[in-house]
Amino acid sequence: MELDVFAQTIREQFVEDNIDSITLTTDIRSLDTWDSLTGMAILAVIADDYNVDIPVEKFKELSTIQELFDFVKLNQ
Repeated sequence: MELDVFAQTIREQFVEDNIDSITLTTDIRSLDTWDSLTGMAILAVIADDYNVDIPVEKFKELSTIQELFDFVKLNQ
């Protein structure tokens, strides 16, 4: 699993944001377009593309792309 591919996959879930401005350390929940549907889309793409299910309570603790990547990498 490559970080840059993973990051791009997550960035693409923010269709109304300038995805180039979303870095590995951006708090994704602070973005103007963050909502529960975006969160569900991220969970779904991680489950589909990486075969990792993130429990909702754990997902709430992960606020950056880097944190998501680290969790997925450890749980693959």
